[in-house]
Amino acid sequence: MDKFNFIKENVSIDFPIPQKLRSLLDEAEELDRKRNVEYFGVADTIDVLCKGYVRQGKITHEQWDIICYKYSVNGKIESKEEDVDEQYTGVRSVKL
Repeated sequence: MDKFNFIKENVSIDFPIPQKLRSLLDEAEELDRKRNVEYFGVADTIDVLCKGYVRQGKITHEQWDIICYKYSVNGKIESKEEDVDEQYTGVRSVKL
């Protein structure tokens, strides 16, 4: 059984991120574990915060994509046709 409801557990954040972002990711994980609908607001805030960090040069655009893929407001997507995109992380991308 999955540990999370919406967060994609198979995606890892294995690069340094600002502490404020780390705290927000921890909050999102706790809310998701509890099936709290506030998760969606926090996931949206993660996206907005990452956008600012990209502009400031604190994370790359690719890292932003990885974080927002993992902490998506769209939930876990299941598909029979999966495309593996290992350009920078091995994150599995799904063609819909």
